[in-house]
Amino acid sequence: MGKTSGPGDRKVAPKLEDPLPSLGWVRKYAYFIYHYPWVIMLICIAFVAAMVGWIFGVYGLQIQAEFAYYRWSGTDVVKSYDAFVNAAENTYHNAFNKKELLEEVPVQSTQGEISAIVWEIEDGNVLELKHLKRIWELEDQLFAEDDVKDFCYKPNQNVIGNDEVFYANFYPDMDERGCYRMKSYCNTLKTIIINKNKALNKTLTYNDVTFDMLTEDIVLESVGAKEGLGDTASTIRSGFLGRDCTPEHPQTTILRTMITTGYPHKGYKNINDRFSEQLSQQTKWGVEWIKPIEKLREESPDGLKVYVFIPGTTEKQISDLIMHEVLWLIGSFGFVFVFAAIHLESIFVSFFGVIGIFFSIPSAIAIQFGVLTIHHFDALNVIGLFLICGIGSDSLFIIFDNVMQSEHFKSHPLVTQEIRLAYAVQQGAIALAGSIFTTAIAFLALCISKVRILMYFGIFCFLELIFSLIFALTWYIAVIAIHMKYFEGRKCCKKQVKHDLDEKSLNDIEEKYNEEEDENDKKTKKGNKQEDIDENANAMAPITLYPYREWYDCFRHKVVFNVNASGLFIEKYNAFERFFHNYWSPFVYFYRMPICVITLIVTVVMGYYTFQMIGDIQMQYLSNDHPLQHVYTVLNTLFQTPLDDFALIYTWGIAFDLKVSVSDPLKPDAFGKASFVKINISAPGAQNYLYEACQYMKNRTDIVNIVDLDADYMCPIEKIYDFYGLLTQGKKGPVPDSIIQTEQFWNTLKQYFFLSIGLGEPKTDAGASMKSLIGFDYYNDSLMYIGMRANMILPEAQTNDVLHAYYDKVLDFEQHIQQMQREMAPEFGDKGMQASYAWVTMETQDQLEKQALDGVLLAVAFSVVVIFFVTMSLIYTLMFLISVSATILLIAGILENIGWYIDFKVSVMIIICCGFCTDFIIQTMNNMAHEFKLSMFGKMQRAITIFSSPVFSALVTTLGAGCFLYGSIVLIFPPFATFLIMSGAFGIYFGFVALPAMSAWWGLPGGDNLINCCIRASKRRKERKERETSASASESTGDAEKKRTEEEREQDELDEEERRISDVRRAKREITNP
Repeated sequence: MGKTSGPGDRKVAPKLEDPLPSLGWVRKYAYFIYHYPWVIMLICIAFVAAMVGWIFGVYGLQIQAEFAYYRWSGTDVVKSYDAFVNAAENTYHNAFNKKELLEEVPVQSTQGEISAIVWEIEDGNVLELKHLKRIWELEDQLFAEDDVKDFCYKPNQNVIGNDEVFYANFYPDMDERGCYRMKSYCNTLKTIIINKNKALNKTLTYNDVTFDMLTEDIVLESVGAKEGLGDTASTIRSGFLGRDCTPEHPQTTILRTMITTGYPHKGYKNINDRFSEQLSQQTKWGVEWIKPIEKLREESPDGLKVYVFIPGTTEKQISDLIMHEVLWLIGSFGFVFVFAAIHLESIFVSFFGVIGIFFSIPSAIAIQFGVLTIHHFDALNVIGLFLICGIGSDSLFIIFDNVMQSEHFKSHPLVTQEIRLAYAVQQGAIALAGSIFTTAIAFLALCISKVRILMYFGIFCFLELIFSLIFALTWYIAVIAIHMKYFEGRKCCKKQVKHDLDEKSLNDIEEKYNEEEDENDKKTKKGNKQEDIDENANAMAPITLYPYREWYDCFRHKVVFNVNASGLFIEKYNAFERFFHNYWSPFVYFYRMPICVITLIVTVVMGYYTFQMIGDIQMQYLSNDHPLQHVYTVLNTLFQTPLDDFALIYTWGIAFDLKVSVSDPLKPDAFGKASFVKINISAPGAQNYLYEACQYMKNRTDIVNIVDLDADYMCPIEKIYDFYGLLTQGKKGPVPDSIIQTEQFWNTLKQYFFLSIGLGEPKTDAGASMKSLIGFDYYNDSLMYIGMRANMILPEAQTNDVLHAYYDKVLDFEQHIQQMQREMAPEFGDKGMQASYAWVTMETQDQLEKQALDGVLLAVAFSVVVIFFVTMSLIYTLMFLISVSATILLIAGILENIGWYIDFKVSVMIIICCGFCTDFIIQTMNNMAHEFKLSMFGKMQRAITIFSSPVFSALVTTLGAGCFLYGSIVLIFPPFATFLIMSGAFGIYFGFVALPAMSAWWGLPGGDNLINCCIRASKRRKERKERETSASASESTGDAEKKRTEEEREQDELDEEERRISDVRRAKREITNP
């Protein structure tokens, strides 16, 4: 009977190794995108369209360029100023401020911010009559414009009422339209001429005065070179003329005209009624109004140049200029598109891939505005637009190159188009997630900065990078899917014919392999089919170990090239990749020791220079010779009173600490809410103490510079004394307790402040006006705080050393004032505190170096954590830390040697350097960390070869995009281009030279990847258990065999005994029966 065949006798085909492994859910995702790419693309387009609509439909987008926002916050040095500013902005300073907040006031009856026109003669005298004539004529022309009446300041004559003295003093500065005239040197000369004729009983008005009436003697009198005006001459010099003008030297190269605009405009209730709309109207008017000024600047007759600064208008001009510079971004994207088209050999993939990079920009802005409620988009953020060109292009090359490399396995029975796409998705996600997340985290380290603008910049770039990764794995994958379906293999519109086994499956092979055939034919087919399958399934080329594997072999032998230890079919790769495989990798491996030593020495030297860098906060967008920057610079440096407030402020009643809410950091000018200390101005000696403190301040001539008694210092206590003198029509002095404690006194006092302060001061920054030096409770109008101020001596340069010298003197001043309080008015309630915006500048300069160091440490710490989770290797994480630290030290050391300082841009660059160079370092390192089968040289060779093309292509696009920054006139852009080039160069060096050399020298042959270590340990446990099971089974089998053998021997003995007995019986029978 024949033997029946069972299932165990069925011949099974050898199991094929998957050459393009990927996770199951990744394959499902790739399958969906491959068959439905338009769904993904339409979702992305709809999302981006929604984001764009959100930006422009709800918020609008304007690039802001506010120098005042580039400042430090949160430290003790600046808290006093921030507390004072907040107190000044959140209390009713006086009845006038309360009225303008709540009630409707006449059109243009509230002064706006001061604007200025600057007239300049380089190496000349602007006070020459020929120059004054042109200035005179242009001022008259500008003020005579019809639309001036809609924006000029118009004093509220109804409020002035019957105060004839006040009205008489005010009216000469008003024209027939009710507009308050420009505060200019020429108008001052007109006033002098009017007064001279008045002394001769000749009545003249402003319209009657002509330039012919001006003489050189009047000019000399106006500057104090001739007697006649007394203290008025010093006021004229400090208000209108340059610092170089003195009575002994009655010449100057520069003078200025001050312009006062008025609010509210027609159709608005008061200045606070939709102020942004009113400012927008004034800005549009200002752009047209200054055209004659710009024309004169272009003509520059006799060397006379003119510049203008109008709040709102000037900022818009700078913003428009920066927005214009963003057009260079078109060149950057264009370069990325052209290079990508050449590298990818596909215009379709290149074009839509670049569009995908662009998608991240509106998405990041919309989330920043709408979700994070950060509505400030600074000029610094424009840098992020250029950065995304370079960093975002990584996705174009890395993912597409994975698709191209998978094409080598198209003939494999297990490989389909969907599997190729899944492989590209998974490998691209691993590579991009590590580099982009590390870079994004480095940008996020800027959130520690106490400079709000830098924090916003870091958040914006972080969002950009995250969205670039999202669109790379959605939009760009869909683009590649379309390319694979319709365009892959097409050249010159003809599809190449290739042998394709995509439709075959392993089951088909197994079934065909197990067909019952003739025994001889089956053996023949088995051999042939096995050979074909092995050839298709082979994912590794023959491997050759490098002949010289010791680090000191470089001193005994010569480098050997063309060694394939990577297992790659290198002949299928392009010439660029073959160069890195056959020549670059052996060179780096063979000379790994000299490379590491030389890198270490150079890094130590550059590290020394890095820590020699000093801080500097000279932040400006344009060069000093640009008109928009020049006017701002001269207004703050060449006049005795700068445009920006440079004053000493002392206040009583304001607490030092600020209450910072969660939303405050999301606004560039919100630093917390002030609280108050109860003060008692009616306490014994309190008024006298405040008055004496004011006198002491005026006498500190080593700190303050008081030339114009009406403008260079302000003491509300003197106003109170003046008011009491008016009430009693007698001597000015302290108000008796019986009067100062009455509600009637304070109500009347507020009305006095309403007339003498409210109308006399423009809208300006806190600390520069009398209104900000006295504050009243929001609800009951009780006195909350009182202060004093004086202009400090303006130094030639506001360097850190100069500001610290001032600060030390002011601290001494503060201690003296506080000692006076303890002695003169101990029951007053508060010893007071000093404040100044100058200390904000000083503190910002002091902290930039510390911020750069703290930011780098935090960025590196964040990056190290990300790298560890990406590589799961302690050794590679350590080598990454060494590489990034060395890159930062090398770049910073070079910058110090070429004369750079740690200012805002350098501080940002040093912090983000960690993430930016990581983009070039991590790719090879990550590949080496996850390769376990090859030798150390094989790992390095394989990683360098695979990523040489995409990473160097990303470097080219990054540098190309960055080079367009050199064409910008915005000063912060070209340095970033230099930074991009240096970061890219050193990133490539460490990614493809130094770090592979360190890995080859110090790395473990088997690697220390924790996941692989766990897998190996698990395998060892499994093998040990199998051995134990096998040994136990073997022992049981041996016992059974032994038992069987004994039974057989006993049976043999029994059989032998039976044969013997049988033989004996047979013998007996034969004997018995012969």
